[in-house]
Amino acid sequence: MILWLKQIQRWFKGQKEVIEDQNSLQELPSETQAKIQEYLSTISHPQKIIEGIKNSIEEATDRWLYSASSPNSLIILGNPVEPINEFIQEAIKQWQTPQNLPINCLCLPPATNPAERQQQLVEELQKVSVNSRTESQQQLYLIPNLSNCFIRCIGGLDGMNILRDKVAEDKQKFWIIGCHNWAWEYLDKTNQIQADFEQTFSIPNLDGNELKLWLKPAIDNLYIDIEEKEDEFQKDFEKLAKISLGLSEVAKELWFICLGCEQQEQKQEDEDIESSLLIKIAWQNLPKQPKISEDDRYVIYSLLLHQQLSLDCLAITLGEEKNLVNSHVRKLKELDLIQENFGLLKINQVYYPQLAADLKQNKFLDF
Repeated sequence: MILWLKQIQRWFKGQKEVIEDQNSLQELPSETQAKIQEYLSTISHPQKIIEGIKNSIEEATDRWLYSASSPNSLIILGNPVEPINEFIQEAIKQWQTPQNLPINCLCLPPATNPAERQQQLVEELQKVSVNSRTESQQQLYLIPNLSNCFIRCIGGLDGMNILRDKVAEDKQKFWIIGCHNWAWEYLDKTNQIQADFEQTFSIPNLDGNELKLWLKPAIDNLYIDIEEKEDEFQKDFEKLAKISLGLSEVAKELWFICLGCEQQEQKQEDEDIESSLLIKIAWQNLPKQPKISEDDRYVIYSLLLHQQLSLDCLAITLGEEKNLVNSHVRKLKELDLIQENFGLLKINQVYYPQLAADLKQNKFLDF
């Protein structure tokens, strides 16, 4: 949450003057920004997403419980910048597990080196084997983020073969696994994983109206409520859905970045100073992807494939010297395309729609 606020605040450092456009939009007052930030940093994930995941888990586990021929796994698919693990954890909180079955979580942290990752995964899967021998009843297993179970390098996929064997050997265990679609396609090309994990659910994207219902409460008490502006709001949220690809976290951040205001004549009876503000969207504030090189694309692709990586692991996935990779990382951090937190590198999600299009156009993605 603190990291999210810091990321947002960086966008406003360079936007201190009045936005000059046809509507003479201004930057939001700092007090208004703070109130909106506070709301957005604590807002729950969209219920459409949580409900969809919950229902898919419920239906898949019901089939498994009552039909011996049903798959004993469900893959929850999303995008590389979506907090899939948070979505799944929230859905499970809202789910009444059938027959009070226990849920065992294999929650591996992002890898800092390949050997450590393999050792951690093997140890966790060995615990599953021990449980299988000592407890014969049906159980549920959760892997919130499959990206943390492999590294794109020689030997970096060995853990996936172990996982596949564990899932296949014991039908008394049902596996709920979170994975983003880039990793899923990569693992299918390298390990033909989709042949063994046939049952999937894709996290739904949000349309303009759903984004409006989710985000607009952040400003409902901070602007003049003019009925004729509702159509304008609706069009803005439809545009936001298109620009963000309907991804909730990307949309939330882009929306906040683009919020501006227009000063209105304040009525005498208005005591709240903020009620004189008409909040609008300043689309010219949308971040534009800087120009990147072919080498930059390899770095970006690898980070999106794994979601988060240490510099050491990133260099291994690229097969390059650490110093050379670090020079690319420094450049991309200066462009604000890469962010770092506690030694882990990741892509700035506000650029994801543009970067995904760029990588597809340059044949890094074929789906």
